[in-house]
Amino acid sequence: MAGKGKGALRIAIEDFLNTFKLGEIFNNWFTEWGEKQEEQINSHNSDLMDMIKDIPDMPEAVKKLAEYKPGDKSQGGILSATGFASQVGSSMAGGIMQPIINILNYAMDYVIGSRRMDLPTLLEAERRGFIDPDVRKNVGKEIGWKNVAQEVFIELTNRLIGAGDLITLWRRGEISEGELDRRLIEQAYDEPTIEELKKITEVIPGVGDLINMSVKEAFNPGVVKKFGYDQEFPEEVATWAAKQE
Repeated sequence: MAGKGKGALRIAIEDFLNTFKLGEIFNNWFTEWGEKQEEQINSHNSDLMDMIKDIPDMPEAVKKLAEYKPGDKSQGGILSATGFASQVGSSMAGGIMQPIINILNYAMDYVIGSRRMDLPTLLEAERRGFIDPDVRKNVGKEIGWKNVAQEVFIELTNRLIGAGDLITLWRRGEISEGELDRRLIEQAYDEPTIEELKKITEVIPGVGDLINMSVKEAFNPGVVKKFGYDQEFPEEVATWAAKQE
């Protein structure tokens, strides 16, 4: 009906909408179309849903979505299951496409020649004599490593003599105690630990040696002097023994 104060065009539109109920018609059509689309999606994915439902230890919430069948009247179930099926389908499609994309990338790398060794591989190749240092430096720059950073990386990857071998060098007089401490600190040993390492690597005579020295009165200076146990003692023995402390 015509409303007070309304124009003729507005009155005509309202009368038309009230008579034909276009909003209701469109809503019913959209709902019916949506349900058909959802049923088609779920019918195509029914085998996939069954497979997901049978996976051991699958969460119950996921199983409920997978148990939805076309024809169920729950609108919420339809929408949830349809979205779930669509996501699973998209993921599977992505999984199938990824190897294909990888193959294409490899082909492009081959054609363009864009593939580069990483710096650890370059350094290993240089150390083994397969490439020159200049090649390593240039390729390293191409993958973003400045010369300074390369040199630092080289220093960090150089193998260091172990703590036990360093202490052996020190006891044999090949390096000073200060040099020993410095090189152990480079390997993350603190000063108390270094002192402990020195103590635990000292040679202690075995039980057999101690008994033998006791029988021969080696611990009695008077007896040693009286019977001349220390006479003609080879200096080489003392030298080598000192290096095994």
